[in-house]
Parts: sequence; C-alpha cells; structure tokens
Amino acid sequence: MKKLIKINEQLWIVFSQIVNYICCRSLNIAILSLFTPALLLGQMVVDTITNPGFVPSYMAVYETGNKLFVSDTESEHLLIYDCTTLNLIGELNLGYPGMMVVHESTGKLYLNINIDWGGKIAVIDAQKNELVRYIDGVNGTLRIDESLGKVYVLERIYSDINLQVIDIATDSVSTVQLSGRYIYSSIKVNPVTHEVFIGYRAVGDEKLDIVDGTTMTRTTVAAPNCRDLAGNWIENKVYLIPGPLNRYWVYDRDTGSTKDITSCYNDATEIFFNPADNKIYTDSEVDNSTIIIDGVTDSCAEIPMYGATTELAFRHASNHVYFVGLYGVIVMDGSTQLVEQFPNIWLDPDDDWNIVINQSTGRIFVSYYQSDPTGI
Repeated sequence: MKKLIKINEQLWIVFSQIVNYICCRSLNIAILSLFTPALLLGQMVVDTITNPGFVPSYMAVYETGNKLFVSDTESEHLLIYDCTTLNLIGELNLGYPGMMVVHESTGKLYLNINIDWGGKIAVIDAQKNELVRYIDGVNGTLRIDESLGKVYVLERIYSDINLQVIDIATDSVSTVQLSGRYIYSSIKVNPVTHEVFIGYRAVGDEKLDIVDGTTMTRTTVAAPNCRDLAGNWIENKVYLIPGPLNRYWVYDRDTGSTKDITSCYNDATEIFFNPADNKIYTDSEVDNSTIIIDGVTDSCAEIPMYGATTELAFRHASNHVYFVGLYGVIVMDGSTQLVEQFPNIWLDPDDDWNIVINQSTGRIFVSYYQSDPTGI
C-alpha cells in the first residue's frame, strides 16, 4: 500500500496503528516527534491518515498556507491537504501529475503534467487551490530560485537539451541552450549567487554548465561525468559524484580550483547540501552508509546506516537529517551524528519514496509504496 508518513518535531501523540497491511493501496500520513525522550532522538510515529486507493508520489509544502500538495498517480489528481488537521481540502484533475515546486512569496505552484509523453506545466494558485494556466511545451526536472523569482525546467530528452526558465511574475518562458545531453543529467541552484549548475552523466559530456539566472548567460567548465551534484551556497562550491565511484569532485566557484576527495566514498547516487551545518551528505545503495563532507575543510567521514537510502531532507532548526530507504525512515542528529531508525516502518525494495519538510512547523511527510508482507 502507498503511504505518507507525517512527522512533527513538536507534538507527541502516539498513534497505535502505524502499519496497516491491507490488500488495497492507501495514502497514509503519520506524525513523529522530537519532544519525548522515548527514543534517543525523541522520534516516533504519532498519527496516520489513510485514504484507500490513492498512490502518492511527488509532494510539496506551501508553508505560508500550511498546505501539503500530493501528486496522486492512481487518480491522476493533485491532492491538497491541511498540514495541521490533515483534512483533504482540495483536489484538481489536471492530467498525470509529477514533480512540483512552490514559490512562497507569490503562492504559486508549478507542476509537471504528463512528463513522459509531451507534457506541460500547470500553474496553480496555492492560496485558492485553483488552476491559473498551463504552460505548453515546457516540462522536465524542476528547480526554483525563490528570491530571484524563477523556475528552471531541465528538459528530459535524449539529445541536445535546453534549460527553460519561467519568470514567476509573468509566467513567460525564456530558453538557454545547454552544451550537453539529458541522459541522467543533474541540476541544482545556488540561491545566493543565482547560478544554476547542470552536470551530465553521458560519455562525452565531461563538463559542467553554469547558467547565470540574472543575465541568462551560460559558461561551461571541464568536469567528470556526473551521477549527481550539490551546490554549497555558503562556501560557493559544487560537489559532484563522478561516474566511477572512487571519489568526490569539488569545484570552488570563487577561485576556479578543483580537487578530488578520495579518503571517503561510497556507492552514492545522490548528494545533498545541508545549510544548517554547512555539510554535504550522500545516500547509498548497498554500502549502507552516508558520506559527510565538511563544507569549509572538505574533510570527510563515512557514517554507517541501517540500510540503503535514496532520499534525504533536512530540518534546519533542529539540524536533523532524515533518510528514507529500504529500511524505512532514519534520523541523524547533524551535530552529534547519532543515528536512529523509526520503528515499525519497513519498505519494499521496489518502493518509490519521497520526503518533504515544513520548516515552519517542523512536520515531515514521507510517501512510499508498501507491499503486503504475505505477497498477496
């Protein structure tokens, strides 16, 4: 069954039924807490909402409106929940929904529609829960620069690609020609310098494109093949997972210098920056660990985990790092690197997982598909 877990870093209300093994799929939300010392880090699932038949995938939080938006791939609707009451307060039938981003200042949500077969972007008024317009011919991996007021859309085509740039004030679209091909390309935004970094995994595309979001100009530097990348906007660096899993590559944007980190590495497929502690964190597939890199010194450490992880998210106020993967949800204290696993949450190896955090309220939502353990 499909679940959403809801975590609350302030509330402690134990909910008894955490896992519900039923033949049908369902949408669940559970709440966890940091207040009680029941576990070392005070974490526990404390509430759950179930909606039979729904299959949530991508999610986004509109913090100003205290709303959770969920792409339901079963009904092909966009579901809207109140983050406090957990009530379903809106539902939009827009086509097959996917990845989305929210612009807090204007209350506009940008949603991929029908991404795998000639899609478009739906622009949603997140305050009114209404469709504003469609932007045709634009679809792909989404990133947002909140203060600059732009949404970046990296095309998903297996040839030369463009970066489509949506001006949030007008929803007009501009295009920047990139130098590489899609094929598992990665994109991240530096919200301080307003630069966009695009790395490429394809052989022959050993380079990093850098797009200035203000001037809409592109520069290109030599770089390894890229499994994923992360931007450290405190130190103005880029960290990249190269194709051969034997190092991490660091590019100092201020000096133009590069270096390899070879003393620590795992089989990471994704890499993330945590601004709360100025550190880089990775996931892992079978190595069951996370690599943590100090943003100032680039020194590193490998921390054992309970199992493989694929999705990470950071709660800035508490400096807690949340990992989602095969063995459920794991939380790490970023200051002490103490790791703890949430009990009674077990995931299927074929699951799709997502996690989003409401930084204002400290509530964390995790979606995943959980199979019946009997195999029926």
